[in-house]
Amino acid sequence: MEQEIWDKDQAPLVVHSNLINKAAFRLSVPEIRIILTAITQLSRDGSVSEMGRWHYVTTQDLQDYFEADNASRDIRKAHETLFSRYIIIPDPDVRDGVIKTRWIQAMKFKKGDGRIGILFAEPLIPYLILLKENFTKFPLDDITDLSSEYAIRIYMWLCQFRTTGWVRIDIEELRSILELGSKYKSITLFAQHVLAVACDQINNSKKTSFKNVSYELIKVGRAYKAVRISFDLKETEEQIKKKARLELSHKQLWTFASKLVKNDSVWRKFYTRFHQQGGRENGLDLIGVNNEQISIKKTVDFLSVPENAALALPFLEEVGFNPQKPKIKNRFNKDDGKFSEPLTEEEVAARDERIAKYLKEHPEKLSEMIDGDFLSYIEEIRKNKKFNEG
Repeated sequence: MEQEIWDKDQAPLVVHSNLINKAAFRLSVPEIRIILTAITQLSRDGSVSEMGRWHYVTTQDLQDYFEADNASRDIRKAHETLFSRYIIIPDPDVRDGVIKTRWIQAMKFKKGDGRIGILFAEPLIPYLILLKENFTKFPLDDITDLSSEYAIRIYMWLCQFRTTGWVRIDIEELRSILELGSKYKSITLFAQHVLAVACDQINNSKKTSFKNVSYELIKVGRAYKAVRISFDLKETEEQIKKKARLELSHKQLWTFASKLVKNDSVWRKFYTRFHQQGGRENGLDLIGVNNEQISIKKTVDFLSVPENAALALPFLEEVGFNPQKPKIKNRFNKDDGKFSEPLTEEEVAARDERIAKYLKEHPEKLSEMIDGDFLSYIEEIRKNKKFNEG
């Protein structure tokens, strides 16, 4: 019986030998995504034999991890081309030797089934599992925003050299690795269509681990012979988590937890993102739960932790949350109308903005203010609970 194995409680990691980075191959962006997704499903510790083991990549995988708009088309096209794709890997046992193999030795596909089955070629497997050293590792969704095959390939190189902050490679070697052939023969076109595009896409991506990526062409004599790519590491999620906090009011927690659960497309991304990265510890273990109210309650529990809410901000914004409005409820005592610490200028402005909106909607209150003590009325209304909750 075929078994589709995917560890749902772990972030999907791509792990492969560094020799894959130095290998010559050409894959389209959808093909690379499918291959890398299948790689994340491998039994890296050898606990399950990979010989003759099928791996399945679904349209849902491509939508969840790459936000692919045409996942069905991508799988259909890959079925037509992927079987013929090859990879030329440096042979670690023979000086200047290479190993040429197909990526896959067999494929399964049924039109309308929404998935593709992959059986990795046997010579390739040692470069994908049981790796103790000299390997590259990165989260699968790091490459979500990269739409250039060259950007993905160069990003894989940067992941290998993440501790150094730079990598130098001969231009001819890089051209060979990317299998450019006669494309972009001039150094100007090569820099413009390969190096610049890769650097721009990696820098502009919210998913990648690097920033300030730049390249420098290195001359030897009168000709450019090498390129040096420099980069900085972005802060890790843990570092950001320690600094970022977003406190939601009781009303906001229940309102936006409900909106998340009821929005199928956003919920799928939200749940995939957080359930696979420690969700069980944070109350997002919803396996077997079909009750909407339980899903909402567990989402409320998760978002009630300010650090979690900060990480979930992009998803909250998708369902209408506006983080710009300051929230001051936690420091407001509704009994005496006082605060445990002074309000910031932004909080004062936000409160008075809510009061102005209220008065605009209730013009009869203005006549009360005109007939009575204006300043006293303003001070009294500023203590009102609803204006200080946001």
